[in-house]
Order: sequence, then structure tokens, then C-alpha cells
Amino acid sequence: MKDPKPQYPASLFWSGVAVSILRSFLWLVVSTVLLLLGSTTPWCGWAGLSLLALVVAVAVAKQLVANFKNDTPVDTILCLDGTAVIGTCLADELTKSGFQIINAHKSIYVIEPEYNSNSQMIFRDNIQPMIRNKHVLILMASCTTGYTASKGVEAIGYYGGEVVGVAALYSAVNHLGDLPVRSVYALSDLPDYASYDYKDCPYCKKGRKLDALVNSHGYSSI
Repeated sequence: MKDPKPQYPASLFWSGVAVSILRSFLWLVVSTVLLLLGSTTPWCGWAGLSLLALVVAVAVAKQLVANFKNDTPVDTILCLDGTAVIGTCLADELTKSGFQIINAHKSIYVIEPEYNSNSQMIFRDNIQPMIRNKHVLILMASCTTGYTASKGVEAIGYYGGEVVGVAALYSAVNHLGDLPVRSVYALSDLPDYASYDYKDCPYCKKGRKLDALVNSHGYSSI
């Protein structure tokens, strides 16, 4: 069976970047004109935020790629926690030509999971060939206890893939079993960070309420 085309082909990355930058630039021009005319339309700032998000994603990918480009074969990047944009940037960095870059000029699949009613990761028929017999890098926003990453490793193994590493923006662990966990920020950058099971949380026992919830959509005060 012939593998389907990548969901986010790295070879098309820069054309996508060019379109995004041009679109953002046009939005910025329109937004600036409207603001000068006294408009307070909320979407005036969306273009700037989109461009900023892309710039940040490229910067994060450049920091992460150094940990994997020389000795880690990568066929597929599994993006968790809404990290698909960063995953696309990372795929592009991994496929650039250079000394000892083993993924140079390859096509790297960038995929996201779906979840069933039991919160198990599932992949549809058109995605499964991107995992089967492939070297998979798991990318996530944060790896605090390793629980979510472990579910990703289990799912990839079930569909016949091999996980070669875990990358995260922030990680409180250095390894997940025998797998290295590489991150932009580590526990040393947040020395007061702590993670508790809800049964053992000292704040819960004192009756202290949560201040906020944080997920891939951002920070939400309670």
C-alpha cells in the first residue's frame, strides 16, 4: 500500500510561511488603516498575533532541532497539546541539508491524534501508514509527569510505529523509560514547580481553590 502524502509536507513549509506572512502583512495594513480611522474591531490585532505565533514557533523549533537532527531518524512527528504549527516548523528544520543531518531532504509527516470516549489516542486509516514502521518523534507543550507522553508511546506502538524521542516546550522529566525527553525549558528554569496527584495535593487538603486552568488554548482564570 502506497503511503499517503504528508498531512503537513515539510517541503511546502516555506511556501506556507510566505503565504502566512503576506496574509498577516495585509491584515496589518488593513488593521492599521481601520485603527487610524477610529475602528476598534477585535480582529484588528489577529494578524499581528498570527505572525507573532509563527515567529515564536520557528524559534522554538530551532532550539529543539539541535537535540535530534544528527543522530535521531525521524519519519513522523506526533503533535500533542495543539503543537502542530511548531511540529511543522520542526519538520522543516530537521529536513534542511547540512553536515551530519540524517533527515536531510526527507519528507516528514506531521500528524495529530483523535481521542475516543476513553481518552485513548486513535488514528484513522489515512493516518496509520504515517505511523506503521515509522520512526516517530512525540512533540508536546509540557511533559510534567510523563503520563500523556506514555499514552502517546503506547498508541504509536499499537499502530506499529517506533517512538525515537519526546520533545516538549517544558519538561519536568529527563527520560521516559529509555526515551530521552528534550525541552526548551526544564525543571531548573522553574525551581518551585511541583506536581501532585489530586489525592495528595497539599493545597486541596487545605481547601485552597485553584487560581486558573492552563491548556493549549492558554491561561484561564477561575
